[in-house]
Amino acid sequence: MGIPSRHSKARSSNLWQDAFGHKTTIDEVLNYVIAHWAHLQKVPPYDMQFHQREPKITKLFAKSLDQNKRNHGIWGFFIPEYCSSNINTEKQILERPGRTDMTYLSEKVDPPIELDIEFKKLASSGRSKTSRGAYFNDGVARFSNGIYAKKIDVGFMIGLVENQSDADSVLDGLMQGIQEKAMVQLLRMHKIKKTGKNIVSPAETFHQCAFETWHARDHVPDCADVMVGHFILVHEA
Repeated sequence: MGIPSRHSKARSSNLWQDAFGHKTTIDEVLNYVIAHWAHLQKVPPYDMQFHQREPKITKLFAKSLDQNKRNHGIWGFFIPEYCSSNINTEKQILERPGRTDMTYLSEKVDPPIELDIEFKKLASSGRSKTSRGAYFNDGVARFSNGIYAKKIDVGFMIGLVENQSDADSVLDGLMQGIQEKAMVQLLRMHKIKKTGKNIVSPAETFHQCAFETWHARDHVPDCADVMVGHFILVHEA
């Protein structure tokens, strides 16, 4: 399946970046996330060490990003465990309830942008297949099913790896695993016309990512298809 024409501009225009206003672009947000992670890893906070549970790691990281953002020219807001659901005004219930690991809210209010970022710890051996399964089923699937990034057609998955020496093999495992037939079907992945593959590697839309995937969401009412950018952050100082 080819990428729908309405998404073709994503690779060549500043549509998403423009929505962030004149002060902060998505590229700048990603650069800041990556740089601040590296800064914190010089003397890793206890609550961000790899043995900690994911929520503890991501909460501290999000709060640290938000507290230090102005020093790096970032003007939006980093919110941990942001409720990404809409309210059904007729039934007065939450539709497709979801809570992201971290959401960046742009400073521009017309239109406001909610950039959802999901984190998953990835094992290098032993439990690597299990952790990859969680990355796909409990991470990427939330984007492809419209639970995350329902209001915008881009989101990001970040894999957390304990050691730099394992980063390449973990990344290779992710790229191979997400292209397995069953996973392609589960995640409703588009096939890229010019390559015949289901991933774009190296990433073309956002250079900070190792690879990108595109997912159909025509099964979700009022929800555009989504591009998910994937990259790795390493805990090792």
